[in-house]
Order: sequence, then structure tokens, then C-alpha cells
Amino acid sequence: MPARNTRSTLARQWTLLRLLPHRGSGMTARELTSQLETAGHAVTKRQVERDLTELATLFPIECLDSSTPWGWRWMLQADAQLPGLDTAEALSLVAIEKLLRPLVPEALLQPLTARFSHAAQLIAALPSAQRSRAADAVRIVQPGQPLMPAQIDPEVLTRIQSALLTGTQIEIEYAAIGEPAAHRTLRLHPLGLVHRGPASYVVATAFDYEDVRMYAMHRIAAARPLDEVAQRPADFNLDEWLEEGGAGFGRGEAIDLELQVDARLAHHLSETPLAADQTLRADGETFTLRARVQDTWQLRWWLLSQAEQIEVRSPASLRRSISDRLTNASAVYDFDRDQKLTQEKAP
Repeated sequence: MPARNTRSTLARQWTLLRLLPHRGSGMTARELTSQLETAGHAVTKRQVERDLTELATLFPIECLDSSTPWGWRWMLQADAQLPGLDTAEALSLVAIEKLLRPLVPEALLQPLTARFSHAAQLIAALPSAQRSRAADAVRIVQPGQPLMPAQIDPEVLTRIQSALLTGTQIEIEYAAIGEPAAHRTLRLHPLGLVHRGPASYVVATAFDYEDVRMYAMHRIAAARPLDEVAQRPADFNLDEWLEEGGAGFGRGEAIDLELQVDARLAHHLSETPLAADQTLRADGETFTLRARVQDTWQLRWWLLSQAEQIEVRSPASLRRSISDRLTNASAVYDFDRDQKLTQEKAP
């Protein structure tokens, strides 16, 4: 039997075993045929009946023939834990891998590599028509300019994860920004890991200080576990800290933001709001947006990226800051100056 046919048969029979119920009157061959077709396996009722008869010689499954149509199920008390995937799960894992590969350091994906490989093998074992459709079924489109993920030392990651799970301190060698050879020795009380875009951070306090900060994982050259118990700030909650803007490159203050946005951006923000309390009001050809948000660098970068579609109305300090940034950016692209320099250089 050709290798592909063998893989296809194994994938179909494995899916069939996962479909069988553990109790009740079981599933009929016709019902199982329909479920297999939904999962992407082209099969007949007769083939399913042959599969079930064959599998019953290897697995603790039974046919309940006391009434018609006959039902198939796992025998009572049978250990029916199957670690495999069905087609829908495999497609989801293929999509997740495509999403994560450009964003997450390889060290974080290593524990999932076998699972991703299993999903790819299951898709490869499908009949050609289903396999072709699966290949075209999922695409991942990044909302912004994609960046290569920062590289993390796998050993550093393992030791920090272990410190988080055991609640102990850890000593790290931390490189300064732009100076990879200049290391500082820090004793951290780790509180969590945050994966933000292409970079990952350990959230922690340092030494005996209580302020919570983020330390870039890719700038940690070495990590040494310590026996001392990590100290946790009173009432610290990672989710609440993040909601308050902790991962926005420094905790920002809550502000009442008012923007004037064009109709196209307003439609987009009506579907994906800036905040739960966001309001949008038509104002002629534009819209007035109000929301209470954290004033972070991330917010400011987003405002600058939408500069042609947004006018910041308040708060005044933010309006001034965005105006200054746009003025400085405009000065960089001074075409009159560029033209004058070009003329001066001309022979």
C-alpha cells in the first residue's frame, strides 16, 4: 500500500476512535461516516464498518447489537485517552503556529514543536482534495509592520519560569540598552512573564525596592536561581497591573481622551474600541471619540501612526506633545531644504 494511503487510513481510523462515545447506546456507522466526512475524510459507510471491525481487535471498543441500528462505543471502564488530534484541532494548531512563529522567540515555542509537527502530519495525511483546501484555508495577516522576534537564551527562560513556579528569587546579568557588553547584576523577585509583540519581558521588583518593572528577556545574558523566597508586593495582581498600563513602557496615568476621527477610522474603532467606555458621536463628516485610557507610549505611537485620520482635542498636554512630534517629523522631511542642497551639489 502506498505510504500516503497508509497515512490516510491511520489518520481516518485515529479520528474514528476519538469520535466513539464512552457511554450510552453508541454511534451508528452512518453517524460516524457523517462525522468523518465533516472532519475531511472521504469514506463510505461500508469502509467505516470494516474499520470498526478491525479496530475492535486492537482496542476496547464494542458493538451494541441488541437493537438496530447497531451502535459503537468504548467499553465501560475502558482507558480511552487518545493524545491525537482531529482535523479541526490540527487546522487550529497550524493557524496558531503561523501566528506565533514571526512573533515569539524560538525558545518559547520549543515545548509546542511536537504538537505543531503532529498537526502538520495529520493535514498531510488527508485525501488530496481536503489537503489542498486545508493548505489554502488559513492565512495570518499582521495588523502592523511585522518585526523579527528578539532572541532569548533558552536556559535563561527555563530558569526564570522555574523561579516563577517555585516563588524564589533569581539573579540576572542585564545588558544596558544599546550596550550589550555592559552588564548589571540584578536580584529580581519575579512576578510574571509578559509577551508583547516581538519581545518578551519578566515582570519583577529588584533588590528591596517595591516598584514593579519590566525587564526585557532578550537583554538577560545569564540567570542564576537563588534559594531566597521572592517577595511579592501586597495585593499585586498581574492582570490588574496590565489593565492599568503596566506593559505600556511605563505605567501611564488614566486620561479622558477626546479625538476627532474620520469616518473610516470611526467605523474601525466602533468594532475594535479603545476602551470599554468609548463613545462615538457623529459630528458632520467626522466623529468625536471619547474614552478613558492609559497615557502610555503605546497610545502615543498609535496616535502618531493614524496622524492623518486623527486630531487630538484633549487633554491639552497630549495634544501639545503630539503636535510637537509631528512638527519635528515634518522638519525631517523638508523638501525645500532637500531641493536647495541638491542644487548646491549640482555641477
